[in-house]
Amino acid sequence: MPYAIRYRRKAKEELEKCCDTYGEELEQELYLWLGYLAEAAQRKESSGSIDVLELLETGLETVETGGRVAWQRFRQASFLEKVKAFVVFLKNRQPPWQVRSSIRHFTFLGRCSCEVAVFYEVDHIHHQIVLSKFDGLPGQ
Repeated sequence: MPYAIRYRRKAKEELEKCCDTYGEELEQELYLWLGYLAEAAQRKESSGSIDVLELLETGLETVETGGRVAWQRFRQASFLEKVKAFVVFLKNRQPPWQVRSSIRHFTFLGRCSCEVAVFYEVDHIHHQIVLSKFDGLPGQ
């Protein structure tokens, strides 16, 4: 079963506005893509997405950025969530939280096209992806 898809409020509003404006064809394609990202997260695969922190590390040539988000999240977590995070880390040999991005090209209404990027967090503890921001949605 794929990870659940959750939305930050602004991301959900942007997606709904786009789907209301541009119709069912684009809406179906967008939700299929998001479902694919959730399935890839569940399989612990990175296909179709990139690790934003790794990209920033490469671009900025700094090593310290990589674990900073996961470490801050770990420090703020409850005791039970810290235990779960540690188990996920040991079991999967990867951070319990990952910040990822994916880009996809869409064609809709016969000839209109756009390239949409989504930024999201993979939460391996709660088995979900949390969509934070869209970029490039038509009408955005």
